[in-house]
Amino acid sequence: MYHFGKEAVQKLALKRESHPKLYKLQWLKKRGEVTVSKRALVSISIGFTYKDDVCHVVPMDSCHLLLGRPWEYEHSIEHNGRSNTYSFLFDGVKITLVPSKPKQLTTKHSGTLLTLSQFQDELEEADNVFILIGKPVPEEVKIPECTVPLFEEFVDVFPDDLPAKLPPL
Repeated sequence: MYHFGKEAVQKLALKRESHPKLYKLQWLKKRGEVTVSKRALVSISIGFTYKDDVCHVVPMDSCHLLLGRPWEYEHSIEHNGRSNTYSFLFDGVKITLVPSKPKQLTTKHSGTLLTLSQFQDELEEADNVFILIGKPVPEEVKIPECTVPLFEEFVDVFPDDLPAKLPPL
């Protein structure tokens, strides 16, 4: 059983139809359970050997295509925990799925702001989010009590005088 991301189905303009038997899945979206109510015929291939046509359409944040537990069972998938690979035989050919290489994290500060989607992700995932809003604040605005210890701890970071505008980029 394959699960294909709703967004990918829309972008590829695939024809969807109602699923004959609704069922629910978890862990595919950040906000809990999703209902599988649509399906679409999607051709997938792994290399030149493995090809298949089946798909259930679900909204997912995790990926565009999910080869689920039923698919693993049908194909007698073997998982190697040390190398994090999945292998199976198809028409006498051994196929091994390997993980994607992780994106390299940069330690260099780019000076850019978060995009709206990055900001929304942080709001959903973090316990606390601090925002710096670059606009004048009236004197009568009260600083939230929870931020006072932070300002006191890092008093040397906040200058007394701030420039009227940002330097040119």
